[in-house]
Amino acid sequence: GWRGRGLLIIRGLSDDTDIRHDDTGTTVEMRWRLPSTPEGRARHGRRGGA
Repeated sequence: GWRGRGLLIIRGLSDDTDIRHDDTGTTVEMRWRLPSTPEGRARHGRRGGA
């Protein structure tokens, strides 16, 4: 079927993935390393969802 591939895709595309389960549900946190800024500092992206 077409279901059940979401977490596999997220893990494949993000630099780091954290999945937490508890009594209220599941939280998925994805992180990407972004290119350095012109000033030479690295930026970090972060998104979370339920």
